[in-house]
Amino acid sequence: MRHNSRPALSAATAVAVCAFAAAAAPPRYAFQPIDVPSVPTGYQGAPARIMAFDAAGNGYGYSLLMNADGPVIAAIRWEQGRIAPLDTPAGATTSHAAAISPSGDIVGWYGGDADQGGTMWRNGVPRPLGEFLPTGINSAGDVAGVVRNPVDGRRYAPALWRHGRLQLLPMSQPSAHAWVVGLSDSGAVAGSWTDGRGSGRAVLWSGGQAFELPLPEGADRSEARAINRAGWVVGVAYRADSATHAAVLWRDGEAIDLGVLDPATPVAWAQSINNANQIVGVAQTSDGPTVFLWQDGVMHDLRDLIEGGDIGRLSATNLVIGDGGHIAGVQFLEDGTTRGFVLTPVPAPGGLAALAGCALLLRRRR
Repeated sequence: MRHNSRPALSAATAVAVCAFAAAAAPPRYAFQPIDVPSVPTGYQGAPARIMAFDAAGNGYGYSLLMNADGPVIAAIRWEQGRIAPLDTPAGATTSHAAAISPSGDIVGWYGGDADQGGTMWRNGVPRPLGEFLPTGINSAGDVAGVVRNPVDGRRYAPALWRHGRLQLLPMSQPSAHAWVVGLSDSGAVAGSWTDGRGSGRAVLWSGGQAFELPLPEGADRSEARAINRAGWVVGVAYRADSATHAAVLWRDGEAIDLGVLDPATPVAWAQSINNANQIVGVAQTSDGPTVFLWQDGVMHDLRDLIEGGDIGRLSATNLVIGDGGHIAGVQFLEDGTTRGFVLTPVPAPGGLAALAGCALLLRRRR
């Protein structure tokens, strides 16, 4: 009788090995440029921008479109590679979609010759929210955004729209300028404020109070860029020498430096986080800036994760990542123009084989 000389792998070890394999493997992506309907010559440098994704991977944002009166900036829905405008309030000449809730309510803003303000699209129908610019909405339907600062109308002040009422959020200096990036399901609002002299800080408003988020070592300024439903905030911290930027995750009161892709060029900033705690941003490398994906404590160069050939330099901005893993942004092309794009996760054969092997291993342990 033959005996296997290898020690038996315990069930706990098998589970740990499979969990590590699943977590360590980053997704692969298919690259798709966003085709904008034809616009007149001279407007090609205004690409579509996706600001948020729903659970199905449909995007919402704004784009330059043509109507009977000529080119306009319009709120859009992007679905299966096609752009369709959202309905806008009467008299609106521009509109933007900024965020979407799990129930499908979309918030954004519009502008017109005599009116401007926030709006919520519910079942496709726009409803005005008054002189309020929404930037985020949570599962409870609370909306965060900004209003004109009542002390200095040239600046903005943070605000929360809840149960049909608008509430101003506190600031350390009433005349400061603030911007809001979103809110968690518990109602914590993330954003930044500045006194206009370069001393900006990332801020979290919670329980009726404002808290400046901690700075990583060596940094003297910070800026929040996004928050997920659990209250994790991402953004950038600026070093005192102004030569390096750190991509930062604020979690449980701690500032976590996400690292860099190239130690020789230590510049990075985070722009978006989803509810699976995946983070996207931009990092400098020896051949220029590129987009990164941060997952399970590891920063990946997204150029290494895209299938289907070389798409050129992935120098981009205005990044957002959805809960399904879709990533959108605006890419800077070599000829000086720009284009919107979407990265869609695709199954990786190697990853599927590894998962199948793990499943077989676990089945044999039972």
